[in-house]
Amino acid sequence: MATIPTATTGTKLTAAHYLFMLGGAAGRKPCLIVHRSTTQSFTDSVEATVLYNTVDRDLDGAYATGTGIFTCVTPGDYLFVACHQWAASGAGGRFLHIVSTGTITDAYTPLYTVGSPLTTAPCNLTLQTRLAAGNTVQVKAYQSSGVALNTATTIVTLTGIFLGA
Repeated sequence: MATIPTATTGTKLTAAHYLFMLGGAAGRKPCLIVHRSTTQSFTDSVEATVLYNTVDRDLDGAYATGTGIFTCVTPGDYLFVACHQWAASGAGGRFLHIVSTGTITDAYTPLYTVGSPLTTAPCNLTLQTRLAAGNTVQVKAYQSSGVALNTATTIVTLTGIFLGA
């Protein structure tokens, strides 16, 4: 039986892992895999785009590391999986959502509750959407710890899988 990497091993979780666990889309390979190789600081109570600064795979050249925006080149159905982990802080809440073409396609997803012992646990968010050429996707994060807060350096990834036209 295959071993599924977990947060405790420090291994990055990607959409490919989830598809494996779900018995998912056979023959579908990620068209986008990006991650943070360093921390990113988020100002208290200010929404900001997660900037994945390392491109592991980008088949269409569609991701811009400077803006954190994926701009669709090949129209069709996509599955995006964002994995996010914050540095330790016991105060405030942590939130994450995926924005598609300037519209929030899912409401803020609370990652942790105030004072939760899970404030450093990685959380995952998925979005399946149909994109036209030129449509954009980005991951937005928000935290309310009372101070600037960094992401962790081990598990901050975005994976996109093209499901078909």
